[in-house]
Amino acid sequence: MYLLDTDVIIDFFNNDDSIVKNIKRRKSIPMYISSLSLCELYKGAFLSSNPEAEQENIFKLLMNTEFIPLDKKACMIFGKNNALLSKIGKLTQEIDLMISSIAISRDLILVTRNRKHFENIPDLKLENW
Repeated sequence: MYLLDTDVIIDFFNNDDSIVKNIKRRKSIPMYISSLSLCELYKGAFLSSNPEAEQENIFKLLMNTEFIPLDKKACMIFGKNNALLSKIGKLTQEIDLMISSIAISRDLILVTRNRKHFENIPDLKLENW
């Protein structure tokens, strides 16, 4: 099961061939979107030159994915990993750490094209499409 990072979703919206093929190839496997990625998508939609079309893309995405909020377990994982990464001097942007915490808490594979943003996070399963 996969948690799609915001960059992967944006590339899907832009019909990136590799992303589209990977999603179609795994159409029987549940795909998830985090509340944080949804926030980032709406932020981009309302800043775009065509907010209505972007909101329609988001609506269609939500019909075909499962939505996962930042829950108590993910918050605990966030705090733990933030402290660990801070101690070793390898901090990650907080929103990326929150998204990864959701993936870890649900035992999902995080699909991203920004592997570098997530590579220091312990127990995170990553795939780059």
